[in-house]
Amino acid sequence: MKKSPEKSAHRLFIRISENDKCLLKIRAKESGHSLSSYVLASLKQANVPDRKSYRDLFHAIRRIHMEMADTGRLIEAFWQLLAEPPKGQAPSAIQIERFTGLFERFVKQREQLIQEIQKVLS
Repeated sequence: MKKSPEKSAHRLFIRISENDKCLLKIRAKESGHSLSSYVLASLKQANVPDRKSYRDLFHAIRRIHMEMADTGRLIEAFWQLLAEPPKGQAPSAIQIERFTGLFERFVKQREQLIQEIQKVLS
């Protein structure tokens, strides 16, 4: 790596493990760079993700996950009711309609989740 025309006048101190330090030294030597130039070149080529985007995604996923879990519990409860109705009683049209509505809500929540993930990845 060519040295920049600007003289390096600043130092940066970081804490890393002994293994990471050895790995950096080996890779720098293999590539023909000094340790400083190797770290700088790696830094300039690195694609560091925006942590805020991932934090927002994490919160959105957690919120939608909780909603989907609640909907899933309701689906399970309705399923038990529909699968084992009291003797002599068939599920009513209202119960079947509610059961279908829960599945539709679950699918919408799944679509929300996909949209949140696509927002961050785009």
